[in-house]
Amino acid sequence: MRKLVYIVAVICLLMAAITSTSFAAESTKTAIVDISLVLTESNAAKKANLELNSLLKSKQAALEEKAKIIEKLKQEYAGQANTMSPEEKKAKEEAYGIAVKDYQQSVAEADLAVNNEAVKLRTEVLQEVKEVLKKISQEDNYVYILDAATVPFFQNSVDITAKVIKRYNEDKNN
Repeated sequence: MRKLVYIVAVICLLMAAITSTSFAAESTKTAIVDISLVLTESNAAKKANLELNSLLKSKQAALEEKAKIIEKLKQEYAGQANTMSPEEKKAKEEAYGIAVKDYQQSVAEADLAVNNEAVKLRTEVLQEVKEVLKKISQEDNYVYILDAATVPFFQNSVDITAKVIKRYNEDKNN
């Protein structure tokens, strides 16, 4: 067992030595970008968020109409329950149950549609941002451009978020 631990330790040391010498041989230029900020502050992201909000509002309006129907059925039943025959009560209860199930299904479908659209729009914007990052990386010779969310600490001097947003906005306008 000790032999295995010793071998693993030697391999790790060798790998660390090899990677540190190869990194030392190259000048690594690194930048940081706050992707979440780009996804909220860039013009394309704002436009995508407006589209998503519009879809959400239309889905909510349709759901509110169905909720009104359910409330109307509920009030009709409550107001007429004492005067209805058992068959009428059963029919009203079934109509109410169908309306509730339809509403629940519509809520699930609306959630799915909004979530799918959000993923689609986010993916499109992220892909476009990735292209901007590639261009900036090539122009400024960055070896790495890391997301600020994954880096516990960095100096502000390596943050290129504002540059990325500006470049992305310019690229989308042309």
